Amino acid sequence: LYLPFEVRNVRSGRPGAIGVSVAAPTGGFTLAPGQPTTFSLPAPVFESKTARRVYVAFTAPASGGPTFNGQVVVSRADDPTAPSVTVNVTAKAVPPPQVDSVLVVDRSGSMSGASGVHGKTKLDLAIEASHLYVSLLKDNDEVGVVRYNNQSGAGDVLLNMIAAGDPASGTGRANARSALTTANLNATGYTSIGAGVINGSSVLDAGTANARALVVLTDGRHNRSPSIATGTSTVQSKTPKQRVFAVGLGLNQLEDKLEQIASVTNGTAQITGDLVNERAFLLQKLYVQILSDIADEAFVKDPTSIANPGDRQATVIQLGETDVAADFIVVFRRTSVFPKYLNVELEAPDGTIFTRNDVAALPNAEYVEQPGHCYFRWHFPAFPERPHQHEGAWKVWVENRARGEYFLDGILNYSVMAKARSDLRLGGRVQQQTYHPGSPMEIVLEPTIYGLPVGLDAPVEAHVIRPDGVARTLTLTADNDGAYRAPYTDTGLAGPYLVSAEVSATTPAGHRVTRFRHMTGLIFVRREEGWDGPHDELCERAREALDLLARLLEECCRDGKTDPPRLLRTIDKSHLVQELTRRLDKDC
Repeated sequence: LYLPFEVRNVRSGRPGAIGVSVAAPTGGFTLAPGQPTTFSLPAPVFESKTARRVYVAFTAPASGGPTFNGQVVVSRADDPTAPSVTVNVTAKAVPPPQVDSVLVVDRSGSMSGASGVHGKTKLDLAIEASHLYVSLLKDNDEVGVVRYNNQSGAGDVLLNMIAAGDPASGTGRANARSALTTANLNATGYTSIGAGVINGSSVLDAGTANARALVVLTDGRHNRSPSIATGTSTVQSKTPKQRVFAVGLGLNQLEDKLEQIASVTNGTAQITGDLVNERAFLLQKLYVQILSDIADEAFVKDPTSIANPGDRQATVIQLGETDVAADFIVVFRRTSVFPKYLNVELEAPDGTIFTRNDVAALPNAEYVEQPGHCYFRWHFPAFPERPHQHEGAWKVWVENRARGEYFLDGILNYSVMAKARSDLRLGGRVQQQTYHPGSPMEIVLEPTIYGLPVGLDAPVEAHVIRPDGVARTLTLTADNDGAYRAPYTDTGLAGPYLVSAEVSATTPAGHRVTRFRHMTGLIFVRREEGWDGPHDELCERAREALDLLARLLEECCRDGKTDPPRLLRTIDKSHLVQELTRRLDKDC
C-alpha cells in the first residue's frame, strides 16, 4: 500500500525556495517506486504555501507483525534552526481472508468419455478446470485433492492440505498440479459420490481457515455406497462449517440429493450440459465462480470469443472504487500454435497499456501463465500518484499472432473472465420447491454493497437456456428486500436449465461496474423408492455406450474435407441423448 505525507513551504516574511531531502524510511517501510529523495519547493509568492506529497510504501511480509512502526526523516540543509522533521509511520498488516478447499474429482469409467469439446475427454476438462482453480488461489489459501469412483479411501487422497504459495513458485500449487494428472485420475469403476464427499471432508478437517469448501465434480449418478445422505450428515457435523459446491459435468440430470447437500451447506449445484459451441469453457467458468463465492469475491465477466490469425480484440471490464483487487483471466484452447502465438495485454481506464514484461517491475501487479490459461493479478492502486487509476473501463487485449498457413490450428478459441475482491457482490440462485417436469422455478439475484442491498441499473435481465437449447430472456423486478426476482415456468423438459445474468450497478462514486453470475435449474424424474444398484449399473453402462458412440462418430465418420465432420453437424451426442430421453420415461 501507499500513503502520503505532505512537505510544505509556508509563506512567512520574505518567501524563498527551499531544498528538501528525504531519508530512507526505517521499520520495513520504503519510499514509493520513483519517489525522489531530494526536491525543491518554490517560493509561495502569491499562494499561502507550496507543497509536495511524499509517498511511503509498505509491503506486509509473510510473517511477523501485525503492527509495524518506522520513521522518515525530512531535512532542509539551509535552515539551521529546524534542520529536520521526523515523521512517524505505522502500518497494520491485515491478510486477505484465507480460504481452504478440497477438489473432489470423479474418476469413474465414464470420465474417459467424450466431453463435447473436440479431442478432449471429460477427464481432460476436469483437469484443466482444476488447474485453473489452483492457479487462482491466493498465496495463503490451502488446497487438497481427493479422487473417487466406486470408493474413496486413504490411497485416493492425492494431496493433503497445503498452502498454495507464490503463483509462480509455490510448493502447494506445484504439488496440486502434479496430483491432477490423467495418470492419478485414471478413469475406471462406478460412482460413489458419498465416498468422495466423506473422504474430502476428512482431508479438509486439517485446514486452518474458517472458510472451508468441498468442490465436488461428477459426471454420473451415484450408484455405490456410502450414500450421498451419509456424506451430507458427515459434512454438516463439521466445525468450522464446510460448504459443498457440486458440479455435474455434461449431465442431463443431477442427483436431487446432491442438490440438497449443496443447499444445506450454503453451497451451490451446477450442471454444464454438453460442452459444445459457446459452452466450451463453461466448466472453467464455474470453477472461477465457485472460487469467487468461497472467498466472498465478485465474478465480473465471462465472454467466449474466436480470434483469427492477425486479430487483436478487446474485452471491456468495468471496475469501481469498491474493487480493491482483480484477476483478469484468459483461458484458451491449446493447439500446436497456442500459447506460442498468443499475446495478452491489459489496458487501464486511463489508456495505459501493460504487457507481461511491464508488470514484472510493479510491486502490486503480476502476470501468471500456465498451460491453457494466463492472468494479470492486480492489487489497487498500482501507482501511488494515481490512486483512482483502476476506476472505470479496463480492456483485456487478446492478439492472435499466428500466420494464415496454420489454418485450423491457428484459430484461437478463448474466453476472458475476471473476478474481483470487492465490496460490491452479486449473489443469486434458482429457487425450486420440486424438480418434476412442469415445476416452476424462480430466478433470484441478490446484489449487495458493503453488505447492504444495492439497486441495479435497468434493465435487470437473466437468460435461460432449456435442455433442448431454446433460449429465453427474463426481466427481473426488485422486491421489498432488495432482491431481484422473476418466475420461469417453461420447465416441461427434463435436464439442466442454464441461467446466466450480467448486470450493472452504479457505485457511490458514480462508476458503472458489471457483475456476472451463472446458475442452474434442475428438472428430472425422481428415482422411485426400491430401485437399487443393478438398475443404476444399467444406466451407467448406457451412458458409457452413448459416450462410446459419440466418440465413434467423431473419429470414424469424417468426410475428409471439413472439421468438424459434416455428419457431426447434424448428429451429435446431445441429439442422441434427447432422442433416448423422449423414448425412456425413467432416469437413464
